[in-house]
Amino acid sequence: LLPIIGALMLMLSVFAKGEQKTRFFLLLNGTAWLAYTVAVRATAFFTCVAAIVSALIAMVKYRKKA
Repeated sequence: LLPIIGALMLMLSVFAKGEQKTRFFLLLNGTAWLAYTVAVRATAFFTCVAAIVSALIAMVKYRKKA
C-alpha cells in the first residue's frame, strides 16, 4: 500500500498548481517511501531522507513572505 500512496503523491506533485503544493506532495511522497524502505529494510532509506530534507529546505527557503 505504501508504494501506491507514494506513486499517487508523485503524480499529484506533477499536476499541482503552485510550487509550494508541488513541494508538499513531494514531501508526502518521500515520507511514504521512507516508511516503506524502513518496513522492508532497504538501503534506499538514505535516499528518502535526502529527498525529505531537500523538500523541507525548499519549502522554507522559497516560502512566500506576506
